[in-house]
Amino acid sequence: MIQPFSKEIVAWLGERLEGDIAELEALESRARSGTKASEKRQLDLVAKRQRLAALSSISSFNYSPSQTSVSPDGLAHAEVLQIAAHLLSSKPLLQKILVGRYPFLLIDEVQDTNAGLMDAILLVQAANAANFCVGLFGDTMQRIYSDGKTDLEGTIGADWRRPALETNYRSSRRVVELINAIRSETDGRQQLAASSRPGTARLYIEPALDADHARFESGVRSEMAEATGDAEWETMTSVKTLILEHALAARRHGFQQLFDALGSDPALRKTVVSRDSDSSEIIKFIRSVFLPLMQSIQSEDNLATEQILRVHSPILDAGGHVEDEPYPKMVSLVRQAVADVRSAINGPDQSIRELLAAVHHSNALT
Repeated sequence: MIQPFSKEIVAWLGERLEGDIAELEALESRARSGTKASEKRQLDLVAKRQRLAALSSISSFNYSPSQTSVSPDGLAHAEVLQIAAHLLSSKPLLQKILVGRYPFLLIDEVQDTNAGLMDAILLVQAANAANFCVGLFGDTMQRIYSDGKTDLEGTIGADWRRPALETNYRSSRRVVELINAIRSETDGRQQLAASSRPGTARLYIEPALDADHARFESGVRSEMAEATGDAEWETMTSVKTLILEHALAARRHGFQQLFDALGSDPALRKTVVSRDSDSSEIIKFIRSVFLPLMQSIQSEDNLATEQILRVHSPILDAGGHVEDEPYPKMVSLVRQAVADVRSAINGPDQSIRELLAAVHHSNALT
């Protein structure tokens, strides 16, 4: 919906980039040079200045939610949300388009909907109550992301209908009683169990510090096997486990040492676990492009290798080679690049850094 508003997007991006640049310059002027933080600010300044300079030549934008690096005409997911919220709040034309195209707007998992975008939608609804019906579905206690609107129930108008799911058809009576007990100290919402069977809810609490987590979980599985008469509880792979944080994933899936090594440096840890930082794009590139290429070359899957290189290699990019370069020459360059990378893969004890260097020198990826 916001794609036709290129002029307004340029203006928004320009204002935001100018503000970011001014803030970075102010920080850099007060900071000590030569530090890692200073180097990071300098790189950010270069990138933002380049993007600002390119804005005047952009006539349209593309949504780039998973690009390893956002191109000048690309908008990251967070930017799309911010721009949409800004335009909905300030452009009556976009409001009319939204209301005319979607007179009924149903938002699921509303507790995780971006707060700025939610405010804009509520503003449009209030101004067009007779023609624009908004339905919100969610549970504030199931919030996953921190950018959701926290005071949603207090924000919507008194004229809103507030249906509630008063009967729980999913869980047994004892489980519902546990849920009600937990919620009694928060929003006070209570439910009745549709099932009359009592069911069982078992809660095991482990000390946060100085605990042998693997031993504790093994003990829980043994107790559950005895309580239920189901021997499969003893087999870890047969038990479904909800993993709520990265450290738990590392512990359970066998890469604890790697996670600890990366997590020992706070800045590096943020790079690994952050969804939105610029540095996390490096991790996305390694996971989504580099490692699949290594696997396809190592397994001699030529079709998969070709598909990856067609998208990501400058050799096969229509804009990345000399226009009069003959096609056979390009094919030869690709084959040589793949051979160079395969040679590096087959070397003894190669690190990711060394393989990345080999890929870069072969010009297979940039």
